[in-house]
Amino acid sequence: MKVTGPALSISYAPLLRRKRSPFVAESSAPLYRRRNVTAGDPAPDPDCTGTYVYLEEKNGQPAYRRTETPYRLFWFADPVYKWIINAADSYSVVDYRWTKTDSIQGTYNAAGIATGKAVVSVELW
Repeated sequence: MKVTGPALSISYAPLLRRKRSPFVAESSAPLYRRRNVTAGDPAPDPDCTGTYVYLEEKNGQPAYRRTETPYRLFWFADPVYKWIINAADSYSVVDYRWTKTDSIQGTYNAAGIATGKAVVSVELW
């Protein structure tokens, strides 16, 4: 299947043939450039909510950085594969974090000494 427009030409066939993230197009530019993190019940502490924008590809997946203060949302591949919201501007796992083991969207549970839940959703633009 191929979609073509004035300035757009995307082929989905290569993504179907190989095991590659659906979040990354052929040019390695993510299709989803923003993620919104909202409070779950109970709300996360410290507050990790806000808008996260695409930063770069990390461990074969897109990584995001919060616009308000330097938190990160990224795929962590060692020792267990999982998504992490990190209460720091680094890829090192810190004490204040929230994790999820399947898709990037949905509810993240507190880990380390963080508390509460965070919910990640997508913003297309």
